[in-house]
Amino acid sequence: MSTQTPDADDADGEQNPHKPPLSQLLPLDSAADAGRQNRVRVQFDQHIADMLKDHARDRALTVSTYPDRDAQNHLLGFAAEVAVATMLNGSVDTRVLDDFSGDGGVDVTTESLWGSGLDRIQVKATRDLTNPERVIDRDEISNIDFAFLCCSDVPERRIEIVGYTSRPVLQRLDDAYGRTGPLLKEEILESLSGRLYQPEDVREVVGTRP
Repeated sequence: MSTQTPDADDADGEQNPHKPPLSQLLPLDSAADAGRQNRVRVQFDQHIADMLKDHARDRALTVSTYPDRDAQNHLLGFAAEVAVATMLNGSVDTRVLDDFSGDGGVDVTTESLWGSGLDRIQVKATRDLTNPERVIDRDEISNIDFAFLCCSDVPERRIEIVGYTSRPVLQRLDDAYGRTGPLLKEEILESLSGRLYQPEDVREVVGTRP
């Protein structure tokens, strides 16, 4: 992955290296073109599931007035973060933060593919397996390098990683149509390899033991 983008003409025809046309940024073969069979799948066992549930409950109790209901949303979100960290061999943010000291959109960090430093990853997740979509808050885009979209109907057991996109794409997709930020959807995401990650792969990242 890389945040590097080519110099290009902007929509008004002027040279602008900071805003290449969206057509140059979108993938030739998107996650929508590749189909569900090419999503990365990450599987959890009971020990990992227990860890995910415990952390989700901690998050819900800390930041929610409806902990029982919101624990399920935190479970989906944290399981997706763990799945992406597993795929990237990165680190997942396990802090439990309140609403006033959030993570700024950075859920996972991983070593940059080119050069030194870390790539900052935001992870979004949905329960919709066939038409996954999520909005990213525009205030968080400048803090991240990439965004990943995941989905699952049983997040304590498995996560599908749909695809990813970069900050420049998100910046060009942002609009003023009533949303709080750009929409992550399959058509704008880079497709993945279809690899399956087993619980032992997950344990190398989160350090749980059976």
